Amino acid sequence: ASEWKTDKNKMLSPRVIQQYQSFLKIWKSFEGNKRYKIQDVGSNLLDDLTSYMSSKNYATNTTKRHLARAKFFLSRAKTEGIKIDPTYQDRVFVQKEEEEIMHPYLNEEEIDAIYNLELSHDISLDNIRDNAIIGLWTGLRISDFNKNLDISNIDGEYISIKTQKTGVWVTVPLHHQVREVLKKRHGNLPVKSSNKHFNEKIKTICMLAEIDQEIKGGKVVVDKKTKTKRKVYGIYKKYDLISSHVCRRSFATNLFGYISNRDLMNLAGWAKEDMMLHYIKKTKTESADQLKEYWKTKYK
Repeated sequence: ASEWKTDKNKMLSPRVIQQYQSFLKIWKSFEGNKRYKIQDVGSNLLDDLTSYMSSKNYATNTTKRHLARAKFFLSRAKTEGIKIDPTYQDRVFVQKEEEEIMHPYLNEEEIDAIYNLELSHDISLDNIRDNAIIGLWTGLRISDFNKNLDISNIDGEYISIKTQKTGVWVTVPLHHQVREVLKKRHGNLPVKSSNKHFNEKIKTICMLAEIDQEIKGGKVVVDKKTKTKRKVYGIYKKYDLISSHVCRRSFATNLFGYISNRDLMNLAGWAKEDMMLHYIKKTKTESADQLKEYWKTKYK
């Protein structure tokens, strides 16, 4: 696979190769004791594959990505002159997740609860909480607020940083909680940690802040058979579903409707509106409440 190029005529990166290796583990688990020839893999078998992944509670997007990888291998086989079943190109149905599945975000009241926690007894938790506060009020990815961000990126009332993932410069004003985090640390940023450590401890922090309502969501587990990660859906305490992704998601959701979409895109570095909208996680009731409050203001 390392010798193959993408459609953009670039070599596959080590991360992408790892993703294909993950797919191969799932394929071997799907095959079991059977061994399919490449010419056997058409739309019917691919449909069975997606049903298998759904039965194992893989997320819809994960199933779609692995289906695309299967088709990638078949496309390469065709390019190499290997006989294949042409129906592999047919559309394959992927079962969607239930609409009630929630991708949690933290509202401003919950962020305040995290900010106000007394954590002076635990330096590690205190650092991670303060890094989370920066992430929640800047919309930066963990690769930026927990790795890339330096005190030199802060100038007066603004944070300006070139994002690691996309290489886009973003500028965000300092929220008062971020200013207090810096003041508390005499103008320095909190100590960084590994992403794994952050994702483990942010759950503890949210538990201590009593962010514990039960919601339907997906929890990442490691499949003992394939050694791959997947999401298992069920009812969980909200704190158990929190990870670094909640920072960017919360930033977008809390600001959506209060500033223009164009401004929100500029602040977080999204090039397209649909990319931004993917992060908006308000429930239908929360959207209705926002309209109710707007009407109260307009017609009082």
